[in-house]
Amino acid sequence: MGSTKKISLLTATLFMGSFWITRWSTNQSFMTWGVMLMPLIVLIGIKMLKNDSESLHVLPFALIFSLLIQVHVLSTLMSIIVLGIFFIFSMIKNKKRNQLLLKCFFAGMLTLLLTFNVWGAMLDVFGSEKLYSPFSELSMSNFTTDISVSTYDTTHIGFVLSLIFLLQIGLYFSKSVKFTTPNKLVTILGTFFLILSSNLIPWTKLSNLIPQLQSSLQFPYRFIGFTTVLLLAGFGVTITSLPSVRLKRYFEISMAILSSFLLFQSYMDLQNKSTLWNTDRPIISKSLNDFKSEYGNEQIKHIFVSSHLGKGLQIVTNESSDYLPKYYSADATSYNQRGTNGYRNKGDSEAYAAYGKYINRNTSAITKRVVNDKLIISWNAIKKADKIQLPIIIYANSLITLNNHHLNKDKMTLSTIGTPTITSPKVGKNTLILSYHSNLITTKSILIIISAWIISVIALIILTIKKRHKPHL
Repeated sequence: MGSTKKISLLTATLFMGSFWITRWSTNQSFMTWGVMLMPLIVLIGIKMLKNDSESLHVLPFALIFSLLIQVHVLSTLMSIIVLGIFFIFSMIKNKKRNQLLLKCFFAGMLTLLLTFNVWGAMLDVFGSEKLYSPFSELSMSNFTTDISVSTYDTTHIGFVLSLIFLLQIGLYFSKSVKFTTPNKLVTILGTFFLILSSNLIPWTKLSNLIPQLQSSLQFPYRFIGFTTVLLLAGFGVTITSLPSVRLKRYFEISMAILSSFLLFQSYMDLQNKSTLWNTDRPIISKSLNDFKSEYGNEQIKHIFVSSHLGKGLQIVTNESSDYLPKYYSADATSYNQRGTNGYRNKGDSEAYAAYGKYINRNTSAITKRVVNDKLIISWNAIKKADKIQLPIIIYANSLITLNNHHLNKDKMTLSTIGTPTITSPKVGKNTLILSYHSNLITTKSILIIISAWIISVIALIILTIKKRHKPHL
């Protein structure tokens, strides 16, 4: 965009020390992985504006966007909005519209191939049955973010970034500094996402009109990731374009000091979390997560640092019905009533409670193992026609075999989340084999996707090497 290396380094430091980057280490928020890739998405947008032979290339475009789709779907949807706006501006500004269209088309086709395992799987599952969505947040306005003068957290931007955001927006509207087209666009977009993340939007009222927002977006503060990327990028260009060398130097020193403050807070947050590990209560109590009662704190600590990496997961239970099949037709009005026990609504409450009952607290005496992508479950029946509740989930495309005989779903009783109650056909050992059949995601399609990734990465490496060794005339 035109920032100097020094200012680019300072803005990158501010970004790396920001809340959404460090949140994975402190709170395991998966949104962080999407935010980390957002600068590359903005870079693609800037290259769209230039659209010359040295800027926008199909392979990097497709690989970056494919990587984001593989990592985080919500960040992908936000990125589509950003790139869509960049594309519209580029089509208006650029004379080589046909070239831009072709590049975007081929990049889109390659992206569809590289990410078929994601959207193909979603089509396969979502297209065949109704699923429980992630929990609905009915009071979305409580989860917005605000400009603040204190340290950052989920709902506060913090003094450092609040100051930078206000400076960048103020300089743009004051017209005291000349803004290039890319800088104008990232500033407008950054301001737009800042407004979306704030309580200036009546999110609770809006989500009552569009209930899908309650389970898809859930928390408006998620928009602050793109706000940070866009306004920091713009701020770097703005400081670089200052006519006064002295003023530019002043801002560089100020940015270095602000970066130090931000990094110090990030360091302290990580230290506070790390310190908890050495206390008598190393486990942070979190909703829906529960450690089995027979394990004490010292045992839990020992398990999580042992060489058996899976053992830590075996002692934790989590009540989450996200994307499980919905085997009853709930009344929409009843579903969206506020639930009990801390759940956002009645539908969430019923689904999460069912997961706890049929999966986490299931006491059926069974053995299970996985062979060739099939789950094999065995149990001993005391008498013929004994009923047993199995802690497994049956989807529309699930294939079930009971004692070497195919079992139809209408021959079993399914709970609201798809856990089956099986009638034992015989006395003694009974064996059920569960697998999943997909017409879209097959071994062949996965091999094609992997091959496409390998070929694309190798091609990018070769092209990059050739470009570096190309003689300059």
